[in-house]
Amino acid sequence: MVGGLEDLEQSLREEETRKIQEKEEKSKWEIKKKFEAKADGKEGDAGKQKAKLPKLVITRFQGMYLDWQRFWGQFEAEIDKSDIGQVAKFSYLKELLVPRVRATIDELPFTSEGYGRAKNILKTKYGRPI
Repeated sequence: MVGGLEDLEQSLREEETRKIQEKEEKSKWEIKKKFEAKADGKEGDAGKQKAKLPKLVITRFQGMYLDWQRFWGQFEAEIDKSDIGQVAKFSYLKELLVPRVRATIDELPFTSEGYGRAKNILKTKYGRPI
């Protein structure tokens, strides 16, 4: 009888320990979920409605002096100030220039230095006041 009572007490202690561990795991999971929501910017935005903006498209630069400010402003905001690498930015820049304009920077090395030089060449040629 004593052995059965000890087994029952042991079983109850194990059950209680398991319940405590489950509560701790659930609390940890909830805290992690809240932290991730804050990091994603979701918490606090529950009452706000998000606007569905159209995808921004940068049209190719045709080499027109009057169009330079528009093109460069969009390029700078969307690509030049982004977190991608310099070589990737250079690739985007080349793709957004018509062949006649791209020819002015095609011979530059496809490197970070080449990207910097390409920006300087284009700004000097097209960014000047009329």
